Amino acid sequence: MAKILIRSRLQRYGFAVLAVAIALLVKLLLAPLIQEESPFLLFFAPLVVSAWYGGLGPGLLATVLAGLSSDYFFLIPTYSFTLISFGKALRLSLFIIEGFSISWLSATLKAAKQQADVNALVLQQSEERFRLLVEGVKDYAIFALDPDGYIISWNLGAERIKGYRVQEIIGQHFSRFYFREDVERGKPERELQIAVEAGRFEEEGWRIRKDGSRFWANVVITALRDKAGNLRGFAKVTRDITERKRTEDALRESEQQFRATFNQAAVGIAHVGINGRWLLVNQKLCEIVGYTQEELLKRTFQDITHPDDLNADLEYVRQMLTNQIQTYSMEKRYIHSDRSQIWINLTVSLVRGFSGEPKYFISVIEDISDRKRAQEALRRSAERLAALHAIDRSILAAQSPAELAHAALSRMRQLVPCQQACVVLFNFEQGEANILAASTNRDLESPEGTIIPIADFVLSEVWRQQGQILYVEDIARLERCPSQLERRLAEGMHSFIAVSLMVDQDLIGELNLFASQPAAFNSEYSEIAREVGDQLAIAIQQARLREQLQRYATELEQRVAARTAALQDANTELEAFAYSVSHDLRAPLRAMQGFAQALLEDYGHQLDSVGEDYARRIVAAASRMDTLINELLAYSRLSRAEISLQPINLQAAVAEALAQLEIEIQDKQAQVNVEEPLPEVLGHRTTLVQVLLNLLTNAIKFVHPGVQPQVRVWAEEVTTAGEAGEAGGAGEENSIQNPKSKIQDPYGPSSSKWLRLWVEDNGIGIAPEHQQRIFRVFERLHGMETYAGIGIGLAIVRKGVERMGGHIGVESHVGQGSRFWIQLPKAVRN
Repeated sequence: MAKILIRSRLQRYGFAVLAVAIALLVKLLLAPLIQEESPFLLFFAPLVVSAWYGGLGPGLLATVLAGLSSDYFFLIPTYSFTLISFGKALRLSLFIIEGFSISWLSATLKAAKQQADVNALVLQQSEERFRLLVEGVKDYAIFALDPDGYIISWNLGAERIKGYRVQEIIGQHFSRFYFREDVERGKPERELQIAVEAGRFEEEGWRIRKDGSRFWANVVITALRDKAGNLRGFAKVTRDITERKRTEDALRESEQQFRATFNQAAVGIAHVGINGRWLLVNQKLCEIVGYTQEELLKRTFQDITHPDDLNADLEYVRQMLTNQIQTYSMEKRYIHSDRSQIWINLTVSLVRGFSGEPKYFISVIEDISDRKRAQEALRRSAERLAALHAIDRSILAAQSPAELAHAALSRMRQLVPCQQACVVLFNFEQGEANILAASTNRDLESPEGTIIPIADFVLSEVWRQQGQILYVEDIARLERCPSQLERRLAEGMHSFIAVSLMVDQDLIGELNLFASQPAAFNSEYSEIAREVGDQLAIAIQQARLREQLQRYATELEQRVAARTAALQDANTELEAFAYSVSHDLRAPLRAMQGFAQALLEDYGHQLDSVGEDYARRIVAAASRMDTLINELLAYSRLSRAEISLQPINLQAAVAEALAQLEIEIQDKQAQVNVEEPLPEVLGHRTTLVQVLLNLLTNAIKFVHPGVQPQVRVWAEEVTTAGEAGEAGGAGEENSIQNPKSKIQDPYGPSSSKWLRLWVEDNGIGIAPEHQQRIFRVFERLHGMETYAGIGIGLAIVRKGVERMGGHIGVESHVGQGSRFWIQLPKAVRN
């Protein structure tokens, strides 16, 4: 850098020397033509050139060199530096002064020109940068207006915000950005006038875009003046702050909502300083504590906190300030302005600044005084209920009315402070009162079991107020006092409660409580006495009924014993009758049948047709009589026999019944279809085979003449026994379970799974009105000449199924056959 400066300086000073040398050479060449009076004429040019090119220093050097050259070469005496006259010296001095002046002026002009060039370049660059800045800004609409408000410049931000291109908007009046009503009111001109008078105008308001949409704008109009103060135009800067407007509106609405929430909240809300002073409180908090906002803001939360709760609250505050916890909740008490205590639920959070320093607390205060009172009442009620429950247990454990009363009084005196208590029962027919039980700190004058006149003990008001509690705060103040109360007063008793013992609106007695202090019983004690009285009245009545019931039970047991003995005698006679039927009646019946058969075989050829018919009738009648006796004996055995339920293979039972009917099936050419497999059921094998035998016999027998019997047997599983009657008929009415049935290992109970066995035929059918009759003994729908039988088969079926704990039913229509079903428990292995 130093070398460059030295080289530049040498060039400038060398140029000055060269310019003077050239001027000297030209002067010497032109000396014959130039007069001596102009020795300095040609040296002014190198002075100006040296000063212009090199500056002041080279200009001064050129002046000195030119002066020396003129003095040596052109002033007489020539070739000498001696000045012989004042005039020559003066001329040389003036030349040097002029040279110095020319050098200084030239250097100054050059410096001024250079500075002007620099300033012009800087201005040009500044203008270019400003133009680029203005045109490149897209977030601001920046444009210029002439003094009349017409647009003379337009940037990209203006085009983006307002929607106009440069060629569309230049020369247009800026009022097109305003709404028509604003233009009509002269708003644009008024804004320019304000800018002229005040230097600038600024506002926020709605403006309109090219497409007609509006936006919220920040507008700044600045008046532009020249140095003379003349108005040259306006600069207008517009910024679209619609989003900020929305945000501010939303924030304002949010603040309004917060204010409304804060002031109208159903709980107390407050801002509390770090020192505990109330900073901001809502109306609800003021209502809770009973202070106005002004009064509360002058206090701290410590001032109104109950002393017993303050330390716990301050400890939470300390933990929050040391960042150990973020929030806390607690139940505590405030002191109301009237000095009463208020229970509140307090929730507190801490607001911190950006650097984490604590600023204030936000407290939410809920008045829970009602809840606390309810909890306290509930606690007392729970204690009372527990005590009453204990009284109940004591009452239930007692046997006689006296024991009941003793137990109730003993427990009740633990709840109600009293010195004497007694239970009195009334006998209004005899006008007597019986002291059933008493509990006292000392012996009563009238001990338990004492009979006294009702008029001496009970106030007449109690009779008129049956079911009510009579409370006397001080017996001594009564105008009329029965003798019993006078005795209690003499014993030092003053307070008195009488609770009527009511059962079904009948007054049976009275519960009396006595205390030595006047007005010793409050409403809670009265309520406890009433509840105990209600329990005691019911318990005494139940004890009386229990004693009466015991008497009835004893009498009933005696009657049952007599009836049982009579029933046993009847069963004995029935067994004797069955034995007689089985042996004594059958003997002559067999004789009749045998002799009639022998008569036909041995003497049939001697009898005419009428005699043979009579003999055959005797044989047939004896056979029917024998069948009837067998069926009756079977029915009797089913009713009396003890049966034990066992798992039975239903398929084997059906096969056994069909084997016994093999001859009848062949005679009738019946087709019997058994759909296998048939699972196991719980039943009695002999009884089940007899039931199946009767059902299959009827299915084969009751068909129209000439019709081949078609019988179908199948089984299905049903879920519950309640489904047994769904099929209709007699099943629903006659389904009976046998509670004495036993189920033996290895099978378990089948309380939820049942098996229904169907026997379907193509017979004559049964009308719906007869479907219940057919299960009764000796019920027949047809004569003996049409279908043989005695009418007891289905009764045996019903009795057998019932004895096995099952159900029976039928589905049938006349002419369409019948479907009989029996339902038994399904055998299920454990």
